[in-house]
Amino acid sequence: MEIKEQDKYFLRDDVANRVLSDPENKEYLASIVASSLDMDKKYVMENLEYYDNHIYGNIHTKKSEADMVIKLPENYVNIEINYNNYKEGKIKNMIYVLHLILRQTTPSKSYQKLKKVYQINLNNYDYYHKGEFIYRSVVMETKHHVKREDLLEIIDINLDFLYQLDCTKFLTKSLYILYTKFFIFLYKFLA
Repeated sequence: MEIKEQDKYFLRDDVANRVLSDPENKEYLASIVASSLDMDKKYVMENLEYYDNHIYGNIHTKKSEADMVIKLPENYVNIEINYNNYKEGKIKNMIYVLHLILRQTTPSKSYQKLKKVYQINLNNYDYYHKGEFIYRSVVMETKHHVKREDLLEIIDINLDFLYQLDCTKFLTKSLYILYTKFFIFLYKFLA
């Protein structure tokens, strides 16, 4: 199926949320999470819980919703659909990650028991403009490249990469197939 230029931007938060939160699509959601985070799909499928996606931290924070948040025994995973490349959206996504970390803190809870937060960004653009399909970001010291703490990781999936891809040269074919199926699935869902 060939996707036309004007149809590349059909990906919308509300549609993706409906599709990914539908219990009939739980296995598909588990596939996205497992393949993006290099986890066992069976483990994700058996342990994922849908988690409150409302983001409101204080009176100065605009109430909003993350696209999809799930809870695993050791992690939280936020999946964001980003169809426009703009600074406010990037800041909003970072606030979601930080909120999921802060949400775990209480005066009586040890900071050592915080669960790592992953954010999977399904972007309709190349976040770093380097022509790659997947980028992984962590908090790191810049000179020595030492990871600061292992509390967050952001995975940016460049869906725009799929439009320019020669599949025979693609190294992570399973992810290519998975995200192509997701893209086509959403496309048909809207048609």
